Formats: sequence, structure tokens, C-alpha cells
Amino acid sequence: MLILWVGLSAKYSKAGGILPALDTSTLSGKLVSEIELSLPQYTFKRVNLVSFPPLNKDGKLRYPTISECNNEFSNFWTNLQNTKPKIIFMLGDRVSKYLIKKIDMQLFEKNIYLFNQIYFISIEHPSYIMVYKKQYKQIYIDKINQLTTKFYSR
Repeated sequence: MLILWVGLSAKYSKAGGILPALDTSTLSGKLVSEIELSLPQYTFKRVNLVSFPPLNKDGKLRYPTISECNNEFSNFWTNLQNTKPKIIFMLGDRVSKYLIKKIDMQLFEKNIYLFNQIYFISIEHPSYIMVYKKQYKQIYIDKINQLTTKFYSR
């Protein structure tokens, strides 16, 4: 019973190099870890749609271009084929919009798409919750728990 998290990018570690997807040293990774602990009956895998630091040379947030996403889409696709999850949580609007356009998904319900018996669920990025909506953290965790239970029982 596998669930795949798909984020947008990684960040540099203090030791150099790029940290793994949703590393626990990030705000997003901390929240995702907390969610995973609340669902011990499932297995999780974390994947970045692209792998580059989310900050530009001036230290400002930057999002990947479509071309950068296209260049590394095969990494996501390989993970999808190798792991065969039942649920994929697309973290944030940019990830969701890109994957919805890239893959021929069918709208199943609001913010939920279906492709090859896999439910692609668009949710707010965990870092957004941790930075701007921390008071809603438990609601966010509960929502993911409910969605997981609902779609794994199908």
C-alpha cells in the first residue's frame, strides 16, 4: 500500500549537494514525516519533480521552468512505473498543473484525478502550511488521512 509524494524541488545541504526530496530538515519534510507517522499502515516514497535548489543566486524563491520540468520528468515517470502507487499527492499548484497537463488524467472529483488506476490528489504544499497556515496543520493532516483512507478503500 504505497503512497507517493511529489514535490517541486530540493534545497542545498550545509555540507554541500542537494538534499533528498522532502528531507526532514525542511519544513515540508517535517510535516510530511508527521503525516506518515499518523498512517503507519502505508508505505511512502518521496520524489521531486525536478532537482535544483529553489532559490536563485540572489536568495529569492524561484520556480522551475516548463523546460526544466520536462528535462527531469523521466525521473518522476520511472518512479511511478517502478513503485506503482495507488495514491499520488501532488504538492502545490505548480506540481499539480504541470502533471495534469503532462499526463492524460481524467478529472475524478474536485482536485482529484485518475490515471491508470492511480489517484492523483492535488493538495497545498506542506511548506505553505508550515509557514503561512500553521494553525491549520492538524486540519491538513486530518484531510490527508481522510483522503488516504477513502481512496485506498476503492
